Amino acid sequence: FGALSALIGPDLMGGIQIKGRGGMDVALTGKTSKPSVQGKLRIDQMDLTLQEPATYISEVVGSLVFTGQNIEITNIKGYLGKSPLTAAGSYNIAKNRMSIDVTAKHLDLATLPKELGFEELPTTGKVDFKGRITGQIESPIVRGEVSSSKFSAYDVEITDFSSGIRYDGKSLGLKSLKATVYEGSIAGDAEIYVEDKSMPFDAVVNVRAISLPQAVQSLSASPTSNQEL
Repeated sequence: FGALSALIGPDLMGGIQIKGRGGMDVALTGKTSKPSVQGKLRIDQMDLTLQEPATYISEVVGSLVFTGQNIEITNIKGYLGKSPLTAAGSYNIAKNRMSIDVTAKHLDLATLPKELGFEELPTTGKVDFKGRITGQIESPIVRGEVSSSKFSAYDVEITDFSSGIRYDGKSLGLKSLKATVYEGSIAGDAEIYVEDKSMPFDAVVNVRAISLPQAVQSLSASPTSNQEL
């Protein structure tokens, strides 16, 4: 995939490491410093490492269609850890701008923070993600929706979870969050500042009709809660 780096440019590819095999059928025109490409790159097997966020995606297959300075990303499939990913969209080489729709199923919360280059968190369970990645290769912006039927965070069981999400490398925003906790409902917004390893956050939430005995029992039995207290 050294040819792909040559087509896109080493400066733009600086935030991406690629290993694997594929086939290419393209025609090149224009100047050597700024070639125009027509054709298709077939990805038979590729491992992809992104610098920001620090992400490793394995077993990537699919194809890239080149039209001048534009790349159409079609039928891309791969794995983040053991979780399947699919992607489709476009990238403009001259403008260094992308718009890629991504779907991820059964993301494992026990390993996801580490797979994305963050500190491990006391979370377990699975979540699904559907959204879009825009912006530049070196500074992508992720927007979408996350959902889960059941997971736990800091020893608290959470069900029927859904939220809008936005990530820009500096903060992770949760918008219109909804979930069931302690037999009651919780709704609100939150902003987690991921640049700081301690991950400070701001949150505004509304809690309705929770079971107080269940909440007290859960918090009293939680090693995490006892340590914080």
